Parts: sequence; C-alpha cells; structure tokens
Amino acid sequence: MRRSKINVIGRLVEVINSTNPCMIGIKGVVLDETRNMLYVRTERGLKKLPKVACHLRVYLDDGSQIDVDGRSIIGRIDERLKA
Repeated sequence: MRRSKINVIGRLVEVINSTNPCMIGIKGVVLDETRNMLYVRTERGLKKLPKVACHLRVYLDDGSQIDVDGRSIIGRIDERLKA
C-alpha cells in the first residue's frame, strides 16, 4: 500500500468505514497522532482511533475532501512526510 503524505493534524476528519462498526461516524479534529493512533477531539470528548482500522474522510482547508485509508498513514508523521 502506498504511503500518504497528508498531514492530518489540525484537520477535521470523519470515519467513513471501519473494521469496528462503533467507530463509523466519529467526526472531529485531529489533535495528535502517533505511529498507529489518531487522537481526535469530538463533541463527546477525546477519541483514540487506530489507523489500521479506519477509512477516513479528511476535510481540507479549501473545502474539498479526500478519503484516506488509515493504513496508508501508519508511521510517524515526520518519517511519512519526508519520504
């Protein structure tokens, strides 16, 4: 799988599909990420989302959106963006 060079920190994301049905529909702003997790601030508090289990819709600053397979953003952000 090709690694995505998108930076999701500070962006609004929504889980559009997941191996865990309870995560579908979670929507919020990404506060931080680790190699395998996203930390998302939602209306219901902080949620930890495993990247491997999520397909995300990422809302960009220009109003457009892209869908991202969470597996393509596994890894630390600094390593992923410089690759």
